[in-house]
Amino acid sequence: MARGESDSVTAAVTLDRSTPPDRILQRPHVAVEHGIVVSCRVQAQLNVSRHEFEINEDDWVERALLTGDTARWSWHVTPKREGTHEIVLKLRPIMKMERRAGAAVDVADAADSNVQQYGTVVHVTVPRTERIQDTMSRIAATLNVAERLVESMAALLAATLALLAVLGVRHRRKRRTSP
Repeated sequence: MARGESDSVTAAVTLDRSTPPDRILQRPHVAVEHGIVVSCRVQAQLNVSRHEFEINEDDWVERALLTGDTARWSWHVTPKREGTHEIVLKLRPIMKMERRAGAAVDVADAADSNVQQYGTVVHVTVPRTERIQDTMSRIAATLNVAERLVESMAALLAATLALLAVLGVRHRRKRRTSP
């Protein structure tokens, strides 16, 4: 990826429907099995650092595995900083069970789903024409942080000295007034 240039990050989940019927487990001692339809929706979320990337969609995005074997997602990601960064894909299945007669519907809550995470490393480069500007910006940001740190330390030192001075004055007054 190149800093400042939008790129697509895509993900896909595929079902394996190649299991033969004789390998599907049956419940023992059941004369008639009342059918249950189980459908699956999958939610995905791409997690990136807000300091390192801009992303077009940061919430959970849902896809269904009802009409096809594959669910696909795509995000537009724009890197802000040069370097090696991690992008994490989170996936969570949402199961829906429905009796064939259409009687009852139980839907598993998304918050209760088992979230799986898949990380990948992204290398972000800066175009040669912008390298000097990028380096200067990073140096300026570092110096700005250092300046704030020095100011904070100076304020803390001044407050400590003022406290010591007040305590010293009180201690001298107590000694003078003591018989």
